[in-house]
Amino acid sequence: MTGYKLDPDELESAIKELQDLLFSVNDLRGKSAFMVPGELRAGDRNTRNAYEAFKDLAISDQNSFRSEMDKIRQLLEQRIDSYKSALAEYKKAEDNASIDTSKIQREA
Repeated sequence: MTGYKLDPDELESAIKELQDLLFSVNDLRGKSAFMVPGELRAGDRNTRNAYEAFKDLAISDQNSFRSEMDKIRQLLEQRIDSYKSALAEYKKAEDNASIDTSKIQREA
């Protein structure tokens, strides 16, 4: 029979690596809430505008570092869920095959 072969140990390892990466992304996203340009301290209008622009690039809802971290986090979560689902399906099929084999052996 031709087709794909799944290595459950490798898939579990990949899931662990993705979960570690997701943890790092979440940590970095959390730290981004406190990103401010410390060197922009002058009180003039240009400096205040630059400060606000930097802050927007860091934490606004769109086109910011934080929003990109959210997209990466979402992709990682989807991939982890997909891998977990594939692994569960594989294990279920393997268990069913073992049960069927035992049944055939008893009947023989």
